[in-house]
Amino acid sequence: MEEQQKIKILVTGGTGLVGSNLRELVEYYQSSQVDIAVEDATNKLEQEQDNQSLDNFIRANVQNHEFIYLSSKDCNLLDGEHVKELFRKHRPTYVINLAARVGGLFANMNNKVQFYEENIQMQMNIIKACHEFGIKRLICTLSTCIYPDKIEYPIAEEDLHKGPPHPSNEGYAYAKRQCQIQCQIYNEQFGTDFLCVVPTNIYGKYDQYNESSSHVVPALIRKAAKAKEANSEFLVLGSGSPLRQFCYAPDLGKLLLWVLYRKESLPLISLVPEEEYTIKELAENIAQISGIENIVFDTTKADGQYKKTMSNKLLQSKLKYFKFTDLKEGLKMTIENFKNETRL
Repeated sequence: MEEQQKIKILVTGGTGLVGSNLRELVEYYQSSQVDIAVEDATNKLEQEQDNQSLDNFIRANVQNHEFIYLSSKDCNLLDGEHVKELFRKHRPTYVINLAARVGGLFANMNNKVQFYEENIQMQMNIIKACHEFGIKRLICTLSTCIYPDKIEYPIAEEDLHKGPPHPSNEGYAYAKRQCQIQCQIYNEQFGTDFLCVVPTNIYGKYDQYNESSSHVVPALIRKAAKAKEANSEFLVLGSGSPLRQFCYAPDLGKLLLWVLYRKESLPLISLVPEEEYTIKELAENIAQISGIENIVFDTTKADGQYKKTMSNKLLQSKLKYFKFTDLKEGLKMTIENFKNETRL
């Protein structure tokens, strides 16, 4: 990437969980002292491949770059003309697309059409505008939940289209699969640099704590807080047996900036930790941190997909010594932030 020229990075979905954490990271890196040139930081990262060298690499790259964080109030991404007007206004150099219709298990099960149609329309409008306005690099975010339900584990990036997704979230899954296909064929036909990254079960500060539509971590944090306040049982829907990988949002933010600024293009890469936990283990950690002893699992409720373990072999081959935030430590910081925001 250019060092001297003023570069604009447009972040759609910029006020959500990942976008808000990304903003905090960029502000931190831009406000801290830079004592290494971009080229030197790049070479050091290639040699060390650890968290400290990644921090220095990002810090060197973000200086004097303008990040524009968009919310749904700034543009209707479902309207192609509105998207083009947005691009004309900001003239971005790079785009990180975090915008999506998302939700937890039961929201996905009950709104398959909306999850499919809205995601298809948003990503199509953004990808077409990125091509029309000559965006140098586009990063689109997918999810591990869009991969086949019946597949050999751990799942590799290239396994995406080897079978149908789990029926519980097929609307969202098929829409996001189309995003990867659209990026791929644009790259093949037009020589664009449109990339897809695959995170998993992101949690952290700025999450949405709605029991009925949130993802599992914020939903359980809110439930635990309410149980603690009412001195009642902590009710967890399902058996607690499914296995999941969890990613602390600031970790994902750093990895998105790494994908953005690295010279080598990575058309499809999973950004996930190797460790996985049962929902029961997750709930027990949340209960312990929240000071709750009485956990009850409602086994009459659906578990969703039992396992969707994603391989991070490609990531490890590029960032061999990068360490994700430990789940318990990440939960402590997230729960502390939840308490401070008085979200009940």
